[in-house]
Amino acid sequence: MDDNTSTELLVTAIVEHLQGTSIESQLQKAAQVAAVNPFLRVSDLKKGIQAELVRTGYERKLRNAVYQYLQKCDSKPIQQATDTEHAKEPLSHISKAQANWDKRIVKSLNSMCTELSIPLARKKNGFKMLVTVRWKLK
Repeated sequence: MDDNTSTELLVTAIVEHLQGTSIESQLQKAAQVAAVNPFLRVSDLKKGIQAELVRTGYERKLRNAVYQYLQKCDSKPIQQATDTEHAKEPLSHISKAQANWDKRIVKSLNSMCTELSIPLARKKNGFKMLVTVRWKLK
């Protein structure tokens, strides 16, 4: 019930925002032109006008106007809601998952290198000796 009332309030706010704009007058003119069609029955008036608005492209313009209104007016509350969700839930589970993933990758690399008999890691002393010989750091 609360969700329906919030939707009704949102629709009311959008209608109030669009009243007096150029898109409202364009929609009214297009609907009047569609209603004058002699082949349109009174029983199919609503569907006929909707189909004509879709065909002429005014439905897209209306959707864009509503989208722009929602982006302009509702961006702050949505951003605040996402900030509070992140504040409630720490990101420790992501770091744990990353650590587990790293362990699995290292294990997989070690097993592949063992199967191919390729030394993955060399002793540090050998590397240190190689550097000292090349650069004569002693």
